[in-house]
Amino acid sequence: MPNATTESVLQTVQNNDYRTSLVALRDKLAADIDSPETTARDRAGIVKQLQSVLADIESIPDAEKFAHTPLDQILGGSG
Repeated sequence: MPNATTESVLQTVQNNDYRTSLVALRDKLAADIDSPETTARDRAGIVKQLQSVLADIESIPDAEKFAHTPLDQILGGSG
């Protein structure tokens, strides 16, 4: 199972979408935290990484939220 998750993160990152890559990384880190194979010492480090990734995700506006604004209509975008 770890290989499937790793490949999924790799494929996502290769698409060059920063927000989507962070979400994939968030999911991988969360899975690692829940894994019985993760030691308590490693878990503490992963939690810190997860906190950082969550903050990064939170700081990026959700593209879906702004996809169809009145400005898009003025500029000829769909909406």
